[in-house]
Amino acid sequence: MLNRKMSNYIFYASIAGIALIIFIARSLMLGNMTDKTTNVVTQSRFLQAQIDVLEEIVAENRDIQDAHLYDLYDRVPIMYKQSELSNYTIAQLELIGITEDEETQREVRIDDEPTFPTESEYSTLKEQFNIVRVEVYFNTMDVTEVDSFIDALYESEQVFIVSAIQYSTPDGVNYIGVSVDFLAFYAIENES
Repeated sequence: MLNRKMSNYIFYASIAGIALIIFIARSLMLGNMTDKTTNVVTQSRFLQAQIDVLEEIVAENRDIQDAHLYDLYDRVPIMYKQSELSNYTIAQLELIGITEDEETQREVRIDDEPTFPTESEYSTLKEQFNIVRVEVYFNTMDVTEVDSFIDALYESEQVFIVSAIQYSTPDGVNYIGVSVDFLAFYAIENES
């Protein structure tokens, strides 16, 4: 049998050992969390830099889009079908890797009768064309997917004009939410 003094030493040594193990485990966990936080901050800064570049490109090309619109009459389809426009938009997103899964949260909404301010050039064009607004939302970790989607719209056989791009970067995640609004133009059908 151990004497009382030896028993106390073993007890205190056990408590000190447990405290040391808890301290080491806590230090390792905090170190890992710090590394992950640093990585997320670095990725967020990189994404913000890419977002800033895209916003500058959109701002630079905003006037060019309107100026060339009148040269594009031959690229305006005669008949508008919501299902075709929706399927086309989804196909373009699928081609660049934006699928309909939980991670990307892809959404496509179509507004058949958008309204424009009366002083807007679009309100004047609405008398000559059937204009449809398409709102696309998705999450991405690669901003080049946004570039690819916009390039696909501009390289299309149809007239599409990107009217707005918005980004959101929720705290604590390594993706950005992207909202792209664009206008599709169709010929006004003659009622006979």
